[in-house]
Amino acid sequence: VMAYVEVFAALADPTRGQVLEALRRQPKTVSEVAAGLPVSRTAVWQHLNVLESAGLVSVEPQGSRRFYLIKRDGLDDLRQCL
Repeated sequence: VMAYVEVFAALADPTRGQVLEALRRQPKTVSEVAAGLPVSRTAVWQHLNVLESAGLVSVEPQGSRRFYLIKRDGLDDLRQCL
């Protein structure tokens, strides 16, 4: 499967779009992202896993916390496709 197909699939879900929007300004933990959304932390974590698999976010462990951030080059394959 071409990489951009996975990106399209990840972006097709409106909640994942909201998750990305929550990360737009700064890295956040799952709890911080979930605080601004009408879904559970577990659901946010699952959405973040999909976005990570698609190469749209990455994870940076800092002590016992894990911060999620947008990968700026995550849309490169999609840009090339378009």
